[in-house]
Amino acid sequence: MPVAVTGIGLFVSGHTDVDVLFNTLAAGRSVIRFDKLMQTLGVARIASGALEENQVEWLDQNYPGISDDATSIAGKMLFHSTIQAIREAGLEDIDFTSRHGMFIGINKNLITLQQLYSMLARYDIEASRLMPQPHWQHQRPDLLRPDQAVEPLVKHLNFTGTVQVHGDACVAGAAAIISGYRRIVSGEIDMAICGATEQASQPIMQLMFSQLGALAQKSFDHAELVSRAFDKDRNGCILSDGSAVLILEDADHARARNAEVIAYIAGVSRCSEAVQIVSTLPSGERYAQCMQMALQDAGLAPGAIEHINAHGTSTVLNDAAESRAIYSIFNTKPSVTATKSALGHALAASGVVELALCAQSIKKQQVLPSLNFEEPGFQEPHLNIVHQSRPEPLNYILSNSFGFGGENCSIVMAREQN
Repeated sequence: MPVAVTGIGLFVSGHTDVDVLFNTLAAGRSVIRFDKLMQTLGVARIASGALEENQVEWLDQNYPGISDDATSIAGKMLFHSTIQAIREAGLEDIDFTSRHGMFIGINKNLITLQQLYSMLARYDIEASRLMPQPHWQHQRPDLLRPDQAVEPLVKHLNFTGTVQVHGDACVAGAAAIISGYRRIVSGEIDMAICGATEQASQPIMQLMFSQLGALAQKSFDHAELVSRAFDKDRNGCILSDGSAVLILEDADHARARNAEVIAYIAGVSRCSEAVQIVSTLPSGERYAQCMQMALQDAGLAPGAIEHINAHGTSTVLNDAAESRAIYSIFNTKPSVTATKSALGHALAASGVVELALCAQSIKKQQVLPSLNFEEPGFQEPHLNIVHQSRPEPLNYILSNSFGFGGENCSIVMAREQN
């Protein structure tokens, strides 16, 4: 049963709404820059999609109720995205009940470097522990809990329905969308706030991904050239900050209140594999299985898909596997875009940011480009990669999110209700 998308909210580097971001990407521009904070810390030429310097201040000014240190940057981005999505859906005056749900993806609710420095200043090397300090006794555990990013939102909305927080690595946002979708299809709820948030450019995250060997290692003269999904010269992902929220509704519920429907979610799939912690089978067969299950859930044949939003992180092994998976099902028919080439990888948030852009593609009947792609890697298939934004008739888009730990999600977005 198709579920309607009636509202979208978004916050990424240099952008506070999805329409402006779509236009930026359509013009072939990237938000990726060399990371100034990493440079300040003595690590030069690390590309990222970090928020611009004034964006946190903008959030604090626009939402003074969450401007203190008790709310993380990830929580502040989520707050904006949710309020914006609710407004676009025309739900500002709604009283939330048990017929509503909130499903949010976030992996790490990280403290700031200043807070980390404060902790380290009190570290007792001989005892190998932090020295107690009263005001940290209650702050430190809260700031490290992912669900803490959602709490200010629940309080502000006086939300009394189901609240669920996902920490499913790179698919956390897509998993949150699927959870809301399935609750609506089952008849448990009528409407869901579904989204994700992540401050993935935070230096600790950069260090973790570097140690895993997943962060881009090769240096380019310009930061916007580093992320190059499916290209032969790709060598790792770029981390970024972002948040996005979709309002999902039962189609009849949306129609009854005369809501404008942006797009529909027609089918979903979520699979788990146990191949390796950070990669899948080189053949891509696990990814292909996930996509095929989403098509089955939507009641569609592969030929119905006109465009694919690829996970496309610019990592060598996983891009190769995804390209083989796409080719095995669709050959070269659908156009393919990997927007992480312009946005970087916001981990939990990426799947929802990309679904927001898919909804805009359907609304505008226009596909976005995949930046920096020149030719595929050795023995990798030639996909129909979009080099420049162009008008395209779009009835069905498939969006992929594949994550560490063998978590895979595919979602079919539709123009019309079947």
